[in-house]
Amino acid sequence: MRRRSFLGGLAIAPLAGGIPISTALEAASGGAVPASWRGATVLRGGKGYAACPLGQMHYRQVDGHVGVPVLLLHQTPLSMAEYAEIQPALARLGRASVAVDNPSYGMSDPAGAGTDMGQLADNLVALLDHLGIKKAILAGHHTGASIAIAFAARHPDRTAALISHGTPFYTAAERAERLARPAFHPALKADGSHLVTTFREVLAQLGGSVESVAPATWSTVDQFLADPASPVYHAVFTYDMARDLARLRAPTLILSSVGDVLYDNDARVAALRPDFTVHELPAGHSLSLLDHADRWAGVVHTFAGPAAV
Repeated sequence: MRRRSFLGGLAIAPLAGGIPISTALEAASGGAVPASWRGATVLRGGKGYAACPLGQMHYRQVDGHVGVPVLLLHQTPLSMAEYAEIQPALARLGRASVAVDNPSYGMSDPAGAGTDMGQLADNLVALLDHLGIKKAILAGHHTGASIAIAFAARHPDRTAALISHGTPFYTAAERAERLARPAFHPALKADGSHLVTTFREVLAQLGGSVESVAPATWSTVDQFLADPASPVYHAVFTYDMARDLARLRAPTLILSSVGDVLYDNDARVAALRPDFTVHELPAGHSLSLLDHADRWAGVVHTFAGPAAV
């Protein structure tokens, strides 16, 4: 069986035709792959840990002076690094934000076996209490969108608004099919080729462009930081989102992009709840948050408005 890795809960295939990644990048960029790699320095400042029911949760808080703070929830198997550039972009607009590593990812503690979406959502209450935040704007991407929706449905008194980007809204049959897929169990190889293989697969899924090198690198790093026994993937595909979508009362924005693998799923949510606001971003890919921070932050800030806690 061909090895499979997972990005946002979706299988990633190798580059079609067997063309070497380096060759494809050189052809697209005229022979040079620009950009410097800054690593974890992009997450400078504001970091800490909160004691939560599912263990210690790693967060990064960036201050602002306008309105309610935004709580940023990443996709699986990434980390708060997905919002590394978005947080300072929000701060430039005056908006405070908190990005977290979801349980089992980044530097947060692993979630226990059997953890479900309701527990992942409830876990955030302790984080908000730790930070002294009465209400937050919940913003999530892929898995983060599921957690945000579950939180908003269960804790409307703590939810000022909701932003869902790439919503994992599936039919029961689709969820069953996803659960039947083999799990990703990273195996280390003496020559380090496990990192190269994962990087190649992610880059191919993102289209193999020069602009995708940094996002693919972050995805590769985060996949090997993640808890291989994480129950979060299972939680996403056992989650009955339809029930919670019907319960939502907070102002809600559905963000979508043609290049995101969950573009059609966002359309399903919009059809179910025509009262939600829908904003389509330029075509990109499933890690475009790492490429278009100012645009994404501007849309979220505008939707959130100047409301205060």
